Amino acid sequence: MATATNDNGHLPYSLEAEAAVIGSILIDPDAMLLARQAGLTPRDFYSESHSMIYQAACDLAARFEVVDQLTIAETLSRRQQLDLIGGEAALTGFVLSTPTSIHAGYYAEIVHRLAIQRRMITTAGQIAVMASQHDGPIDALLASASRAFFEVADVTEPQSHLYGSDDVLVDYLAHQEMRREQLAQNPHMLLRWGIPALDRLTGSFPQGYCVAVGARPGVGKTMLLEGLAEYNAARGHRVAFYHLELPHQMMLDRRMARYSGVDLESLKQGYCGPEVHRASEYLRAWQENIVYIHCPGWSAERIAADMARLTARGECELAIVDYLQKLAMPDLKGINMAVAVGQQMETLKTAAERLGVTVVVASQLNRSGTARDDKRPLLTDLRNSGEIEEKANMVLLLHRTQPRRDDDHLPTEEMEAYVEKNNAGGGGAVRLLHIRGRFTITEPTQDEEWFA
Repeated sequence: MATATNDNGHLPYSLEAEAAVIGSILIDPDAMLLARQAGLTPRDFYSESHSMIYQAACDLAARFEVVDQLTIAETLSRRQQLDLIGGEAALTGFVLSTPTSIHAGYYAEIVHRLAIQRRMITTAGQIAVMASQHDGPIDALLASASRAFFEVADVTEPQSHLYGSDDVLVDYLAHQEMRREQLAQNPHMLLRWGIPALDRLTGSFPQGYCVAVGARPGVGKTMLLEGLAEYNAARGHRVAFYHLELPHQMMLDRRMARYSGVDLESLKQGYCGPEVHRASEYLRAWQENIVYIHCPGWSAERIAADMARLTARGECELAIVDYLQKLAMPDLKGINMAVAVGQQMETLKTAAERLGVTVVVASQLNRSGTARDDKRPLLTDLRNSGEIEEKANMVLLLHRTQPRRDDDHLPTEEMEAYVEKNNAGGGGAVRLLHIRGRFTITEPTQDEEWFA
């Protein structure tokens, strides 16, 4: 797509790309997500009319309202901007000239890139004038130039800025009322661990939250995450489980073993008795809400892209990644493994924030902690921890407190879960029982825990 310049021939822009973004948003609400993923903000538009329209769309999205031609027209009219952009006929023109929204993300990236180029050109000119007139210490000039380019780099508009400054409190109160009504109609709408004691300790998961779950090999972090996925899927949430280690059939067998009570070895030999049929009937009611994605060799960037795909289709509220150290790492030239792992964690956290998805990431712990007198895991035990504990909004560590015992022919392990960090809730420790592939605080019953 060709770009144009203004009269002085220096500032690049593309009105065609801008119009394609606006048209895509008017015909497809999911296009707004793609534009936001590209980092597009209202100030990125060269056309003032395009900027007004996109600002209206951003404000509607921030209030969780429908974004379409009608709502944008109403918003612009209320702000006395509808005539400035050419009236409703102009909005209709965008719709008619945009046959598909499939390339909305591509066009948004063009608009965003050209906006950065314009700001760089403008800033470079300002620095040139500043340098030609400067007669003080050179360090002061360099500091001013650095600040100027730092402002160019800071091009992502914070979520809070998408609200109109005069309506923030009113919008928040309206949103709280909507929350209360939704919870009254559906008490299970919040994402939780599904373990009452742990839920009381941590609270529910906010949108865009990134959680790290650490444990030494064989302790049960995968089983905890499987239970998390299944609990929320059974309550209507859409879950994506990215597993990089266990093959798909193994994941299915483990699930069936949990709900049927049949041991894994029997299932691997083809056992299909009444317990399996009964469990299958229960699973069939909600199994479409969870998708297991076997993705060995995937990077954090590829998982983030797939999360965006599923989210745009309304198929991902909770994403689980098992586990961090199995992700494909970038070329390690000049950086160590700890830094590379931290970068992968940062990618997943950014995806959580931009998509509004809760992301839970498993991480291994170093074995070195087993040499301490106190075997309780610490944040520093996270393998190649780098910045894992800093990037995550919550860090939960699992620890086996007693060896496996056998009660009523159900293999049981006593565990503890330590919430070492939680930006949106409390911390502390919870004692758990690990029974037949499930975590609970008491031995489950047939009606409530097992088949609820």
